[in-house]
Amino acid sequence: MASVSEMYDVTWEEMRDKLRKWREDNHRNSEQIVDVGEELINEHASKLGDDIWIIYEQVMIAALDCSRDDLAWTCLQELKRL
Repeated sequence: MASVSEMYDVTWEEMRDKLRKWREDNHRNSEQIVDVGEELINEHASKLGDDIWIIYEQVMIAALDCSRDDLAWTCLQELKRL
């Protein structure tokens, strides 16, 4: 399966900004957040700076909504390291 960035021809910065916009607008589009957030976490975490913590939180909540316990657990483990 193609990645989000390949399917939509977007950069990691654009994906980060999209997650920020969804947070600011209080969108509850959990499936999209999981798709974008999982790629950001897995492929670009080292580039996200302090944004990584709010992204882990956002993705964890969306993962729980989507019954993606594996991803929610991964995010929780990273947040516990804070």
